[in-house]
Amino acid sequence: MRLISDSPDVRRLISQQEACQPLERAEIDRFEAEATRLTQKWDREATQEAAPASGIGPAPGTLHPGANKVS
Repeated sequence: MRLISDSPDVRRLISQQEACQPLERAEIDRFEAEATRLTQKWDREATQEAAPASGIGPAPGTLHPGANKVS
């Protein structure tokens, strides 16, 4: 009995798929590198925005409105 995987059509499809894999891997690698770069950029920007301008006290806009009011 001949296995289906021995058929010429299946072998052709397998070889086509294997030929595409390096291109797909390169595309995935580029995507992951870009995602990492953007994540690091956003983390840096968020850290800079959260740091107080004077270096003393909380960052502007982080306190609840009216939190500093004296009754």
